[in-house]
This record gives sequence, C-alpha cells and structure tokens, in this order.
Amino acid sequence: MEPKQILSPGTPAPDFTLKNHDGTEINLAKLRGRVVLVNFWATWCGPCKIEMPHLVRLYDKYRASGFQLLGVN
Repeated sequence: MEPKQILSPGTPAPDFTLKNHDGTEINLAKLRGRVVLVNFWATWCGPCKIEMPHLVRLYDKYRASGFQLLGVN
C-alpha cells in the first residue's frame, strides 16, 4: 500500500485534529514551532510496548522545552 502523499524533508506535516483521552481536541497546526513526535501504536503491537517507556523518558526529558509527543492508537 502506497501513501497518498509523500512529503519532502522540511515540508510541514499536513494539519489534523484529534481528541485526546479526555475529549480535548489537539490540533497539529497549533503546535507549529515546537518539536512534535507523532507515534502510531497499538496495544497488540509488541515493539510498540517495548518503545513506550523510552518515549515517556524522552517526553519527560524535553517537555519543559516545548516538546510534544502525540500517541495515536
């Protein structure tokens, strides 16, 4: 399956809006200017379970600098 759109390095990501665990909407465009990591994962994914503690440590280390971690399940 090929992606619908291939972005060149340095191209801003397309905007999207998702709801977080408490129903609050998160809009990617409103996070422009920050470093944002979007991680697609699933509870049944073994490698996803292994990487999660590493991502939490990464977030904890850099969140005060404005780093955002968006986990999409």
